[in-house]
Parts: sequence; structure tokens; C-alpha cells
Amino acid sequence: RAVGTLSTVLGWGARRGMLATNIALEIGTIHRVNHADEIWEERHWDAVKGIPEHILHVLQLGQMTGLRLGDLLSLEWSHVSENAIVIVTSKRKVRAAIPLHRDLRELLNSLRRNDGTVLTNSKGSAWTVSGFKSSWSKVRPAHLGRRIRDLHRTCATWLAIKGLTDNEIATAIGKVTQVAEIRA
Repeated sequence: RAVGTLSTVLGWGARRGMLATNIALEIGTIHRVNHADEIWEERHWDAVKGIPEHILHVLQLGQMTGLRLGDLLSLEWSHVSENAIVIVTSKRKVRAAIPLHRDLRELLNSLRRNDGTVLTNSKGSAWTVSGFKSSWSKVRPAHLGRRIRDLHRTCATWLAIKGLTDNEIATAIGKVTQVAEIRA
């Protein structure tokens, strides 16, 4: 992060003629972490069994869709069609088409309460990201060992087990290279 910040500041100076060049552009990635094998396993789901249902629904839908938290919480019923959830993701601005398999359809049917957002908080209102994070931090088991963002890879693994190809999974959750890494 520090290198990125330094590069941004030096780039600003270089664009305004204050510096001859942005020397930070030559600094490569210092460290890259591979989280491909960090998925939610049965023991992680067992650890969250007693949490409030409205929070558990976010985790369950995250596992079944692979959507990032912001996209998950802003998911509306209008994105849900007969055969798929179709949404343009906020981070990459790409169209995700998540097939409605039996388990996902059953979860969505159990959540159907309104015409707005799919997921709602304890008051029946749409979640905000900060509101969910605050609620999650209060009930998250101390030694869970998994993050919300790990649900993205958990979804890829889950869809692979259901027999989808790497390309089909990538259409639902992201890049084919990510899917191949997760499958490996």
C-alpha cells in the first residue's frame, strides 16, 4: 500500500512538471499473498450456527453467489430472473450471471419478503456495508479463521463440486485464472 501511495503522490508531481519522472513506477510488487485455498469448510459453518438469521443469510448467499460484500448487500430482486441472478458488479463493472441451482433457489425463496433488496437487517431494512460489518463484528466467532471475502472462493469451489466448468464458474464469479487457481 505504501508503494501505491508513494507512486500516486510522485505521479501527481510528475504530471505537473515538478518532477522529471515518477521513480516509484519502477518498484514492482513486493509481496503477493495467495488465498486460493482459503474457503469456508464445514467447521467454519459450524462455528457460525448460532448467529442471528439475518446475518447468517448474508454469509449463505455470499457462499452461493460469490458476490463481494457490497454487491451482495445491494442485490435487488430485480436482478433475480427465472434462471439466474444477473448483476453488473461494482468493482470490475462486469456482468455476472449466477445460475439459480436448487439450493440457491431455495434460499432466495426463503428470503422473499419485499420487492427491494434481497438481504435485509433485523429491522427489515436494506443493509449498509458499514452496518453489516458492525453487526458481523459483534457476533463473529473469535477464532473463525475465515473472512467474508473468502466466500468468493468458497462459491467457486462449491460450483466446481456441482459440476460446473471453469468458464461457467468464471461467468458467475470472475476470471477464469482465478477459478483454475482455486480448483487446483
